[in-house]
Amino acid sequence: MNVKGTYNSELRAEQAAATRARIVEAAAEGFAPWTVELPFNKVAERARVSVRTVYRHFPTQLDLLNAVRAHVVEHSGWNPDEVGPETIGPMAARAFEYFGDLLERGGHEPQAQAPGMGELRRQRLEAMERVVAPFSDAMDPEHLRGLCAVLAGMTRVEFLRGMYEQWGLSGAEAGRAVEWAVNTLLDGLRRNASQRES
Repeated sequence: MNVKGTYNSELRAEQAAATRARIVEAAAEGFAPWTVELPFNKVAERARVSVRTVYRHFPTQLDLLNAVRAHVVEHSGWNPDEVGPETIGPMAARAFEYFGDLLERGGHEPQAQAPGMGELRRQRLEAMERVVAPFSDAMDPEHLRGLCAVLAGMTRVEFLRGMYEQWGLSGAEAGRAVEWAVNTLLDGLRRNASQRES
């Protein structure tokens, strides 16, 4: 009597794992963490597999989101359990490097702006450059651009939205927190500038 057994192939298992990893990476690059929507057809196209293959590995969008979240946590270097005063800076730097790489590989275009917003954006960026100009003489150009970006980021409406949604801060509370953070940063720049002059 011939009993039909289960066929296990190491090669097939390796190929399936590689396909799964490619799907997760494609989803991370192209969509998550930038959006909560993971259109399977676009993930499949980006991963160079069929939509059916995506569904075979991830029956629901939640399954794929969970796999992407685990992938991002593993690769970003951001571990909430290890965040402390000495580690938050280096961890944030590693996470931003990772997410910046995802942005570059994902080919993300800047978000479309409403008519007239481009001019307001230009004015905001010029304002940030004016704010840091007194401290920029001896500053490395990369640090100067980063400083402008941090200040601009802390004063954007999207930042307020995060403060409201994640921390429950009212507009007034968020405003006071940002004012304190900006003043603390600028006070540090003033001290550094005065130390260089003396």
